[in-house]
Amino acid sequence: MLIIQYYCLYQVIFYYMLLSALITSYLGFGVGTYHYNNQFEKLSDKFLIYSIDLIGQGKSWPITNITESDNFCYDIKCWRDQIIDFVETIVKKPVHICGNSLGGFLSIACASHNPKLFKSVTLLNSTPFWAFRTENFITKFIWNGILPVPVNYLSFGSLYFNLLRSANTIKSMLSLVYYNKSSVSDRLIYNIINSASSVYGAEAFTSILFSAKYHMDFEQMLDILKGKINICMIYGKDDPWVTPFWGNTAFNYLDRNIPYFQLYNTGHCPADESSLTVNAILSQYITSVESSDIIITKSSEIFEELKIKFDKKCIQEETHQVYINMIQ
Repeated sequence: MLIIQYYCLYQVIFYYMLLSALITSYLGFGVGTYHYNNQFEKLSDKFLIYSIDLIGQGKSWPITNITESDNFCYDIKCWRDQIIDFVETIVKKPVHICGNSLGGFLSIACASHNPKLFKSVTLLNSTPFWAFRTENFITKFIWNGILPVPVNYLSFGSLYFNLLRSANTIKSMLSLVYYNKSSVSDRLIYNIINSASSVYGAEAFTSILFSAKYHMDFEQMLDILKGKINICMIYGKDDPWVTPFWGNTAFNYLDRNIPYFQLYNTGHCPADESSLTVNAILSQYITSVESSDIIITKSSEIFEELKIKFDKKCIQEETHQVYINMIQ
């Protein structure tokens, strides 16, 4: 349970709910709930959808000053606890969790920490690591990200923060990782800049920069969940950040025994770039999980149904075609 008082933005779309299915969407670094608007509009005819801004991002920010006695840092553990607290106190039932980039890492962190709260995990180009600080003789002399931020660290972090949140920098960075450049709209850039406009923005960014690694690696968390919870991977093949190597590595670690969809002509943010394709796969996958009492593996009938339905199919998005390859 988080001890920090903060204003938390979450959106919930109430429509017809298929069986008891819930889909909870969590975000990548530096964005907000707006990044999942395509999921709200297209999937809410079947599912009850929640999306939440992580504290220190979007519109979720502290409403009181954080002091040293709070022992608070913007890190994976903080966001993990926020998500689990949200599911327990707001949703109040197990959910299907879906995360892109940092959101994928967080989804695995949440499910491995409290598996009973999650029916399935869907990873969209999940980053396989977050933060690099480990405790050793050198780093013990360096600030550890716990607020308040020392003045000299805040000066450094603010300089970097203000550079990154400029419109030109954001457009350049997104254009590098989006296959479909037309998705990098002025509205998206505005929303990202607006999300970073809180008076606590530079403080949160600096804390994130110096925060410690999570206590478990990506593979260790997958190991906890392997064979015990439904996991699905939907990865944009043309992502220069989380390249196919990382998706294939996670797939191999899971014994190549889960549904794994590679989307051609799609980059780092498949839910935004190729929303029709992601929505079609996600809807069918979660419906399949809800209708089965067993984990979906290669030996399951549902796995074969998913493969027949989507493998090497082409879906016409608004601006491009997406080819789906279900990796085996």
